[in-house]
Amino acid sequence: VGVAADFGDPIPVTVLCRVLGVPVSDIPAFHPRIFDFMQGADVGPEADTEQGRAAAAKAAASMAELGEWIHDLVDRLAREPGPGLLSAALHDDGPDGPVSKPVAEANTFLLLVAGHDSTVNTISNCAMTLLRNPGSWDLMRTNPEWIPRTVEEVQRLQGSVQFFPSRWATADIEIGGTRIPAGSAVFLVWAAANRDPRRFPDPDRFDPTREDNEHLGFGSGIHTCFGGPLARLEINLALEVFLRRVKSPRLVVDPPPYRHNQVFRGPRHLWVDFAEID
Repeated sequence: VGVAADFGDPIPVTVLCRVLGVPVSDIPAFHPRIFDFMQGADVGPEADTEQGRAAAAKAAASMAELGEWIHDLVDRLAREPGPGLLSAALHDDGPDGPVSKPVAEANTFLLLVAGHDSTVNTISNCAMTLLRNPGSWDLMRTNPEWIPRTVEEVQRLQGSVQFFPSRWATADIEIGGTRIPAGSAVFLVWAAANRDPRRFPDPDRFDPTREDNEHLGFGSGIHTCFGGPLARLEINLALEVFLRRVKSPRLVVDPPPYRHNQVFRGPRHLWVDFAEID
C-alpha cells in the first residue's frame, strides 16, 4: 500500500471539502492542480534547468487554473448559499458583515494548499518513523493513548515544514551575538530548532514518551498554525486507524523518494508491505 498517495492523501482534502462546503465530487477538478503547484513552486537549485523551468511553468499554469476554479466556486456560493464555512463567511450577518469575495478566494486557496500537503507529509512521516524504530509499532498498537504524544515527537523529529522564509527584521536586533540589520530577511529554520541539543536531550533520537516536547512543528505564539488543531485531529485518527487495521507492516524502500521541495518535507511515495488489513 502507498501510505502517502493511497491513505494519507485523501484524508485532508476530503476533510477540507467537508469543512469548507466544497462538493467532494469537485476533488478531481482541483486536487491535481495543488499537486502540480507544490511540485513546481519550490524547485531550488534546479530552477535554471530545463526540468526546473518546465515544473515552474506547470505550477504557474496550475495555480491560474486553481484560481479560476476557486473564483467560480466562491461566485456560485455567493449567489446560492450552501453548507460549510465558506458559504457561512460569504453570508455572515454578524456585526462585521460578510467577507468579500476576494478575501474568500484568497483564504480558500491558502486552506486548500497549506491544509493539505503538510498533513499528508506528517501522516507518512509518522508511519515511516514508527516502522524505522523496532518495537515502536507494537508499542503504539498496545498503547493507543500514546498516539498524540507520538505525533508530536514525529513533528519535532521529522517536521513536515522545515523552514519558512517570510520574516523581516523591522529594526536592528541582536540574537546570539549576531547583529541583524533592519530590513534583513530572516529564515526561521524550525527543523534545526526542533533538534537543538540545548533544548531537547538526545535530539536525534525518536522518543515517543518524551514529555517536555514544546517543538515548533506548528509554529509558535501569534504565528502558531491556525489549522494545527484540525491537522492534529486528522493525523491522530489516521494513525490510530492504520495501527489498528494494518497487520505486520514493513517498509519496502527505506529511505523512500522524497517530495522535491525545500520547505515541505515528506515522502513522495511510502510503500508498505503487510500481512493483512483487518
